[in-house]
Amino acid sequence: MKTLSALVLLAILVSPALSQNTPGGGTFGLSASFSALVGNNIVTMSNGLGGVYWVDNRWVISGGIGLSSIADDATTFTFSAGGRYHFNKNALSPLVAAAMFLNVISPSGAGTKSTTQFGFLLGGGAEYFFSKGFGMIVFQGLQFSTEPTTFAFATRLGLEWYF
Repeated sequence: MKTLSALVLLAILVSPALSQNTPGGGTFGLSASFSALVGNNIVTMSNGLGGVYWVDNRWVISGGIGLSSIADDATTFTFSAGGRYHFNKNALSPLVAAAMFLNVISPSGAGTKSTTQFGFLLGGGAEYFFSKGFGMIVFQGLQFSTEPTTFAFATRLGLEWYF
């Protein structure tokens, strides 16, 4: 256990020295994310998988699917597409992002109909690049959705692998 703790501490201390610039244009990637949505006194957690494409050194387009559940009340499938702009090409890169999404909400229980939500998300955050092949992104934004009309704060924490 002491050896594992020492290796984790060493990785944390050395990673800034090993960090590289952002991936270049034409780079594809996969993302895995965890999101929290706070609105109308409800906290919703969501997990998602997606893909990213670096158009150039600063512009990124993305898409993905997600799955969330609110207690035993409903299950939500999310489909999203968006983009982001990185302000610099350093290891820690501030960014702004926008996304559109479609939620398909399936309530629990017999005889209840599914509903569809459309919405968009605007906000900002940062991505830290451990290397040209691996990064961690943190994002905070304001989300608007229909059915019912809702404004909420969304937070996303994700890992991205580039190849």
